[in-house]
Amino acid sequence: SGFYRSAVDFINAVPGGVFSSFTNIGKVNISGVDGELRYSHKDWLSFTVNASYMDALNADKSSTVFEDRIPNQPWLFGNADLGLGKNDVLGKDSRIQFNWFSQYTHWFYLNWPSRGFADGKSRIPTQFIHNATFTYSTHQGRYNLSLECRNIFDQTAYDSFRLQKPGRSLLVKLRYFIQ
Repeated sequence: SGFYRSAVDFINAVPGGVFSSFTNIGKVNISGVDGELRYSHKDWLSFTVNASYMDALNADKSSTVFEDRIPNQPWLFGNADLGLGKNDVLGKDSRIQFNWFSQYTHWFYLNWPSRGFADGKSRIPTQFIHNATFTYSTHQGRYNLSLECRNIFDQTAYDSFRLQKPGRSLLVKLRYFIQ
């Protein structure tokens, strides 16, 4: 799908110090495309991949940063999910499921691209993070035990204010559905 939006009084988060603030940009033109592909085979295989490209430009002609890309917003990103599962392996109404998730975010500037010199600009680096889960469920999904590893390869990751996110983490989840 494709999209276009002409926004007036666009509110944008501005990083700074301990607290962030917000700024009002008079006019912003946003255009882009989104795409997603899904495939599944019976109840044992599923695959999804999606990607988005978004070009958000300052359209306020009175601004000193006219036609600059809006800062602190990723403009190219995507996700993928591969799932493998099998029913009734360890008993009736049980399921074993493995999922591999990948998240990609292309680098983007923290501040206005036209301000400052190229080597001195703060930017959020490209990130490609992988996560995996293994889940065992019984009684048609009523009882669940999951093992999850986030950021498997311990890549350096940042939020949109260039604050570093935690590295690799291992989690155990127990879930029970009350009916």
